[in-house]
Amino acid sequence: MKETRVWETAVLAIVVFLSIGAWVVSGSFPKGDSPLVGPAVFPRVLGVILLVSSIAVFWQSRREALQASREATPSPEPEVRFNWFKLLRPIGVLVLFGFAPLLLANIGLLATVGIITVCVCLLLGAKPLETGIASLGMVGFVYLVFILLLKLQT
Repeated sequence: MKETRVWETAVLAIVVFLSIGAWVVSGSFPKGDSPLVGPAVFPRVLGVILLVSSIAVFWQSRREALQASREATPSPEPEVRFNWFKLLRPIGVLVLFGFAPLLLANIGLLATVGIITVCVCLLLGAKPLETGIASLGMVGFVYLVFILLLKLQT
C-alpha cells in the first residue's frame, strides 16, 4: 500500500469517527418545536453527509487500487520514507479550529467563518481566486442559514 493510500485511509477513518460522533452528541441537544428544525438537525445532516462522502471516497479509492493492481506489472516497491513535513498542514488546520471559539467570541460569526475559510484554503494549497470564492461562499451560506433562517445573533 502506498503512503498516500495509508494517509487517505487514516483521514477517512477520522472523518467517519467524527460523523458518527456528531450524530451521537447531537442526540443530547434540546428538541425544538418541530422535529425538522432544532439544534440537532444541522450536526446530524452534516454527520450523514460526511459519512456518505467518506464511504464514497473509500469505495472509489479501493476500486482504483484494484484496477491499478490488475493492470500493473509486479515491480519491487521502492523504499517509502515517512515525511513528517506533510503533517504540518493538517496540524495547522487543527490548531486553527482550536482558535475558532476565541475568534468567535471576539469578532463574531461571519468574520470568524471568513478568516477560518481563507486560512484553511491557503493551508491546504488553494489558489487565491479559489480561496476568495470559497470564503465568500461560506460566509454567504452561514449568513443565509444561521442569520436569516435560524435568526441567530452574530
